[in-house]
Amino acid sequence: MSKAGDITGVLAANEALLKDAKNTVNGIKTWLEEHDSRNPKPLLPEPDKQLLIRLRKYCETYNMNGIDEIMDELESADYSTDASLIIWLREKINESDFSSVVFRLSAYEEESV
Repeated sequence: MSKAGDITGVLAANEALLKDAKNTVNGIKTWLEEHDSRNPKPLLPEPDKQLLIRLRKYCETYNMNGIDEIMDELESADYSTDASLIIWLREKINESDFSSVVFRLSAYEEESV
């Protein structure tokens, strides 16, 4: 329809496509929620400081394999303290804002000394 220039037809079919996509996304969300409730993450007191130091070093050198490895490990647990740090790290890494990660983790290391 698009190649033929049938904008009316495309727009009419678009609604069904969007509905199907929304149903698919909702199905995936439901499955993930059920999976997570059956497989809870361990609760740790705080993120491992050695992992955070390694993450800072990997971010300084843009080592994506190392960054992914450390984030997978950090995100495999929940934390009583500093859980929001892990969420923030994921957001910044997804944005490729490695300088902010390095800055914050450097400050975090200094606070921990």
